[in-house]
Amino acid sequence: MKNIMSIFAATAALSLLSARADGGIDFQKLIDEAAAKGGGRVVVPAGVHETKSLRLRSHVELHLEKGAVLRGSVRHEDYFDFPADVCAVRPESSGLVLIYAWDEEDIAITGEGTVDGRGPEFFPGRNESPSFRGHWPKPVLPRPREVQFVRCRDVRLQGVTFKDSAGWTMLIRLCEDVFVDGIRIDNDQRVINSDGIDFDACRHVRVGNSTFRTGDDCLILRAMREKLGDVAVCEDVVVSNCVLDSACQTIRIGCPSDDTIRNAVFRNIRATGSNGIFFDYPVRYVRAYDEGYMCVSNLVFEGYSGSLRGSAVQIVVEDGVKIRGVRDVVFRDFDVKSARPLRFVGNADSPLENLRFENVTVNGERRPDGPVAPEVRPSRPLRRAESWSWETMSESGFRIRDPFVLVDGGHYYLYESKPWSGGRGVEVRRSADLVTWTAKEPAMVLPDSVRPTAIWAPEVHRFGGKFWMFVTITEEKGVRPMAAMGEGVEEKNLVPRGTWIFSSDRPTGPFKPVKLGPVPPAELQTLDGTLYVEDGQPYMVYCHEWCQMGNGTMEYAPLAPGFASFLEPPKKLLDARSAMKGAGKVTDGPFFHRSEKSGRLYLVWSNSVAGHGYCVLVRSSESGKIAGPWTKDEILFGKDGGHGMVFKGVDGKLRITFHQPNSSPNERMRIFELDDDGVRLSVKGAAK
Repeated sequence: MKNIMSIFAATAALSLLSARADGGIDFQKLIDEAAAKGGGRVVVPAGVHETKSLRLRSHVELHLEKGAVLRGSVRHEDYFDFPADVCAVRPESSGLVLIYAWDEEDIAITGEGTVDGRGPEFFPGRNESPSFRGHWPKPVLPRPREVQFVRCRDVRLQGVTFKDSAGWTMLIRLCEDVFVDGIRIDNDQRVINSDGIDFDACRHVRVGNSTFRTGDDCLILRAMREKLGDVAVCEDVVVSNCVLDSACQTIRIGCPSDDTIRNAVFRNIRATGSNGIFFDYPVRYVRAYDEGYMCVSNLVFEGYSGSLRGSAVQIVVEDGVKIRGVRDVVFRDFDVKSARPLRFVGNADSPLENLRFENVTVNGERRPDGPVAPEVRPSRPLRRAESWSWETMSESGFRIRDPFVLVDGGHYYLYESKPWSGGRGVEVRRSADLVTWTAKEPAMVLPDSVRPTAIWAPEVHRFGGKFWMFVTITEEKGVRPMAAMGEGVEEKNLVPRGTWIFSSDRPTGPFKPVKLGPVPPAELQTLDGTLYVEDGQPYMVYCHEWCQMGNGTMEYAPLAPGFASFLEPPKKLLDARSAMKGAGKVTDGPFFHRSEKSGRLYLVWSNSVAGHGYCVLVRSSESGKIAGPWTKDEILFGKDGGHGMVFKGVDGKLRITFHQPNSSPNERMRIFELDDDGVRLSVKGAAK
C-alpha cells in the first residue's frame, strides 16, 4: 500500500486542506483524496476526533496512532444507512454503520488507537436496572455498527481497539482474504446484541491474537441467504490464540436457514462468560421460505479452555427444523468448566454425524475419546410461531392492520403501527421477495409534546425527491374541540383525530412532521390520508369520518409546497352510503391506481356492504381526473378484508395488499396478484 498520506497532524497546511466547519479533521475528504491518487495511508493523530460515517476506498489504510480515538456521533442522522440493494441483511433491523465499504479491495484499519462507538449512549434505559440476561432494554431507534464491509477483498484489521459498539461491532459479509490480528473488541456487556465479528459468507479468513469482550456472541460464522435460491458459503476460516468473554456465546456456528459453513479451525481459545461453542438451530430463526437448510461440515475446535456459566458445547436442532446436517466436527484438547451439560440433539430430518471427542476434559472429568452419540428425536412437522427475530418474518406471521407496501430500489418496505395499543410512532419492515420480512425498525417517532392515544394507517409515497408519510393520529380528548357535523353523531365518538404528514430523505426515515398537527382543517375528524398526483400537482385525499359526519365522506385538496397546508379548500369526492346498495357509513383507505394499459384512473377504498361485511371497493373516473365523474362502485374483494393498496412488484407484477380478517386480534396481511385489463380490476386467485 502506498504511503501517500503518511502524516496528518494538526498543521496549518492541513487545516486548510482537511478542516471541517467545526474545526475537526475531515477524514472522509482525506480518504477520498488518497483513493484518487491510487491509495495510501490516512493517519488519525493522537486525540479525540468525533466523526460521522466514513467510507473506506480501495488501497486506503485508515491508521489510528497511539492515543487516537475515532469517536462516533450519537446523532442517528450522522450515520450512513447501508443500501438494501447492496446488503439486505440488516442486523437488529439497522443499516447504520460508522466505517463501511463495499466492492472495494486492499482496505485496512490499523494502529494502536481506538474506535469508540459510544454504545451505552444509544440506550435511554441505561440508568435502569438491567433486565433480560443483564442487558439494558432495547432502545426504540436503530443502533449503528462500528464496521461493515460487503463484497470486499484483501481486508486487514490490525492492532486497533474497537470499543463500546451500540450493536454488532462488525459485519463482514461476502468478503474474501480477511486478515484480523491483534485487535481488541471491548463492549459494555449490558448492551444487548453487541456481537464481536460476524463473518457472513466469507472465504479465506484468518483471525489471531485478539481479545473479545461482548454483550452477545464473540465470533460468528454465518452463510445468510437473502432469498430462496441464493448460494452462500462460508469457508476456510482459521481462528487462533484468542481470548473470548461473552454474555451469550463465545462462538456461534450458523442459523437454520443459512446455506453452507465448512472447513474452519478454532485453535487455542481461552473462554469465559456465559456459553461456549453453540450450533443452535431453533424454530424462531427459520425463515418463511424453508423449514431449515443449513449444512455444516469439517470443523475443528482444539485447545479450548476456560470457565463458563452455561454450557461449553451445544449442538441442538429443535423439533421440526430440517437442516441438511452437521458433519465431521472434532473437539480436541479441551479443558473447561461448564455449569451446564454438553448437549448434542438432532432429529430424523437433521443428521448430526461424525462428531468426535479427542482429549476432552469437562469439570475435571476426561470424556472418552471417539464418536459422540447424539440424541436423535423423531421427525415432526415444523410448527411455526410468531417470531420477533430480526432475521425472519412472514406476511402471515405477524398481526397488522392497514398494510402499505412501498417499492423502492428493488426492495419492498412495509409500514405499520399498532392502533389497538397506542404507541408513539410507525415502524417499517423490509423484504426482497414479499415472503420473508425483517423485524420492525423505527421509521417515525412522535415529538414528546404530542399525546397520542392511537396511531394507524401509515403509508409512504415518493414525490419530488423525498419520501412522504401520511399517518392517522388520535390525540387525547381536549387537545382541540370537536363538534358534530351530521345527523346521528354520538358525543363519545368525537375525538381529535386527523391525518398528519411527515417527510424524510430515506424510506426508512427518520420521518419528521411537516407541521405539529393534522394537515386538513383541525376541526375535522379525518383519517386514512393518501397522496394522489395529477398533472404534477400533489393532492391529499382523506376520509372525513362517519363519527363526526354520521355518513362518512371522502374529500380531496391540492397540497402546497412542503405539504403543510392546502392551496384550496377541500372538495367532496364521495359519501359512503351512496357507493352501492347496502353500503355502510364508513369511508376507509383510499388509494389511486392508474392503468398502464388504458390510462384509466381507479379509486380503491373500503366500506361495509350488507351480505359481504368489510370489503374492498373500486370505482373509476370517466374523465381520468380526480374531479370525475366517477362510476358506481364494485366489490373488488368481499371476504372480510379491507384497506387495500396497489403496487407493482420488482418482478413487474401488479399486486394488491390488504388486511384480513377485519376482526381483532386476527388481522394479517394478504397479498394477491391483480389483473388490470384497462377496463376493470380483478383480484387473481380470490373469490369476491
